[in-house]
Amino acid sequence: MDIYNALKPVLLGGVVLIAGGRAIGHYGKNETKAMWVTILIGALVYFFVNGPANTLNAFSGLMNTILNFIQGLGG
Repeated sequence: MDIYNALKPVLLGGVVLIAGGRAIGHYGKNETKAMWVTILIGALVYFFVNGPANTLNAFSGLMNTILNFIQGLGG
């Protein structure tokens, strides 16, 4: 497991670079449907490499930040 934890940032960076590069390529060719499919597949791969628990915790943290911001607007 130590090897996986050491390689995980490299794998996540690779997924982002590959999916982003392919999506930009599709965008340049005006292939909107293929671009969104590439982004979706990249997001799913990122989700499973990062671990579902870590990804879901990131979303809950984001939601808590938004809720705290909205509550702070009331004064």
